[in-house]
Parts: sequence; structure tokens; C-alpha cells
Amino acid sequence: MTRKLLLLCIISLFISSFAFAQVDVLNKVISKSNTITTNNQAKKESRDTLPKVKDTLPKEHTFKIRFGGDLFKSVVLSEFIPKDSVNINYRGSEWVMDIAVYPKWYFAIEFGDEDKTQVSEQHHFRTKGTYTKIGVDWNSHQNAKGMDNMVYIGFRYGFSQHSQEVLSYQLFNRNSYWGVPLEVKDGLATGIRENLSTKWVEGVFGFKAELYNSNIYVGMGAQLKFLIDNPQPDNFANLYVPGFNKILDEIAFGVGINYTLSYSIPIYKTKFYPSNNKRVDPEQE
Repeated sequence: MTRKLLLLCIISLFISSFAFAQVDVLNKVISKSNTITTNNQAKKESRDTLPKVKDTLPKEHTFKIRFGGDLFKSVVLSEFIPKDSVNINYRGSEWVMDIAVYPKWYFAIEFGDEDKTQVSEQHHFRTKGTYTKIGVDWNSHQNAKGMDNMVYIGFRYGFSQHSQEVLSYQLFNRNSYWGVPLEVKDGLATGIRENLSTKWVEGVFGFKAELYNSNIYVGMGAQLKFLIDNPQPDNFANLYVPGFNKILDEIAFGVGINYTLSYSIPIYKTKFYPSNNKRVDPEQE
């Protein structure tokens, strides 16, 4: 009995010593973890209290010219739209160009020509002429290093020089029992009206994406247009204006869309400070 009690006491002391040792190790681990957490929090607070320093290192900016054409107008409409199915005979082209004059800012110009013959319910007419649009674009996209893409908004001022030719028109015949209109191909209202000019403004939105760092870009843009000067030809109306598109009765707004393919040529490289966009002359560095 005495031996059993002695053995039990020894086992109890051993277990107690082991338990106290584990608790001591656990306390040390917890204490060390709390110390690390406190140090990390102190470092974070220290970083938060440090004054924020602006990026003062100059960054490179390349001035470049990008030019191309509108594939939708020059190819799709001119070559692949069946003429007879929509009573339209169309031929046109549009060329686009922009110049990166400042970080995120581009000077843009677009010009083209259109020759469109259309048959409506009352008129058979032909519109022929040229147009020019000038303005600026702002790139809202923040490119990663080595990339040159655009998501832009911009403004254009456009004007056209064109002619309207009335080939024929429908005249309602009151003397006919069935009210069949008469087609007039020669008369006072027929013929060509030359030296016409229309002016408008437009807001633009679109994107241009570079293909694999090749300086080749594909783009799409949409335009919301507003007429500011639209003189009417004698005995007729401007139903279609090159560069503006179709004009609806008593509505000064119009819309447009283009799909472009363009190529960029770098012409000059400089540096600027991001904090104030101040340019740096490379020769003075």
C-alpha cells in the first residue's frame, strides 16, 4: 500500500511538472505573439504618421502622330451593302488622325467625302461633298507600363461643303380617282444645288486598342451631333449632309459611329514631372 501511494505521488509530480512546463511554453508563445503584433501595429502607425511624398521622378512621354481610316464607311458601306435592297447607292471614305500633344490630351482631325443617292417615298436625290471635323480627345484610361490604349471622350466641330441634286420627286395627283402620285423628273424643283455648307458640333466617346505593341490600333467611336447652322437649298431641304448623316424634320440632333484601323508614328520623346506635368528637356538632365 505504501509503495502504491509512493508510486502515485511520483506519477502525479511528473504529470504536474509536465503540465506546468507546457503552460510555461504556451505563455512564452503567447507573449511572443503579442510582442510581434504590437511591433507590427507600431510600424503601421509609424508609416501612417509619415508624410506622403509625391512622385517627383520625371516620366517619359512620346509625341506621336496616329493616322488611319474608317473601315465601316470606306469598306462595308461602300462595297458590301446591297444597293437595290435599301434603295441606296453609296460611296464614301473617312480618314482620321490624332496627335499626342500632351499626356492624356490629343488633337484630332477627321475628314472625308461622301456620294449618296437615295430613293425615298417622295424624293429621288443625290448628295455629294466633303467634310472636316477638328477637336480634342482626353484619354481617361490609365495604361500599365508598356501599353498604349485609349478610352476617350472628346469634342468636335464639323463643317461640310456639298451639293444636293433632285433627280425626281412625287407629286400628288388630285385629279386621279385612285390618288396615284405623279413622278416629276423635269421641272422647277429638280436639278442641282451647289455650294451648300452645314456646320455642327459633336461629343464623341470611344476606345483605341494597340495590337501586340505593333503601333497598329483598332478602335470604335460613337458621336452625338447637334446642328448649329443648316441653310436650306432652294425648293428643297438638306435630307442628308456628308459627315453629319441623315437629318430628320425639325430635329437638330444626329448620331454616328465609326470603326477605325490606324497606325502610330513616334516623332519626339520628352519627360515630365507627374506632380505638375512640367516638361523636362532631355538635354538639360
